[in-house]
Amino acid sequence: MIAKVFETRGRVLIVDDDPCNHQILAPALEAAGFEVIASADGRCAFSAVEDFNPDVMLLDLMMPGRDGFEFCKLLKANPRTDSISVIFMTGLDDSANRRRGLSCGADDFVAKPFDADDVVLRVSRAVANKRSTEKLDNLHGDLEKLKLRIDGLFSALMSGQIPFRGGIPKFFDRRRKNLGPQARNGGIDAEHAIELRAMPELRAAL
Repeated sequence: MIAKVFETRGRVLIVDDDPCNHQILAPALEAAGFEVIASADGRCAFSAVEDFNPDVMLLDLMMPGRDGFEFCKLLKANPRTDSISVIFMTGLDDSANRRRGLSCGADDFVAKPFDADDVVLRVSRAVANKRSTEKLDNLHGDLEKLKLRIDGLFSALMSGQIPFRGGIPKFFDRRRKNLGPQARNGGIDAEHAIELRAMPELRAAL
């Protein structure tokens, strides 16, 4: 069964078969501004992941049926869920289980009994790291698209398909020597994409 509380700083899924832990963690995270749902077992948690799309999962290591190790492996093996940050909750304090958890893809650990303030700090850090990674991925995707567009325009300019007042400027003749083999064959590299985009003729074409 899933209980739900609301806020919007980030989305946290708690997976623990002990409802007392839900009662400790959910209010602390809610007070810090997170949206939280709690699940008592792995089967419900899988459907919750699909519906809720959490940023962070607080995952109990030792649960009946499918344990936290197995659940984490399945989560990280799926491209749709592998970006979810997993924080294991465990009373096991030995290094062997921590190494095993990290090998399964866990991002962090919190020890039982919980320090609610420590859990909130770790969740905050995990959300911030996930959001930063997502922004970098988006920027990388935008840059790749820009490179493709400018690569095509550069090739068109060099072949004369796009008219250029006064012919191809000395800038291109000079730049072709410095842009590397890709540019000399009609393409450019990412380092110079923004500079070329700023040129009036290219800016108009873009």
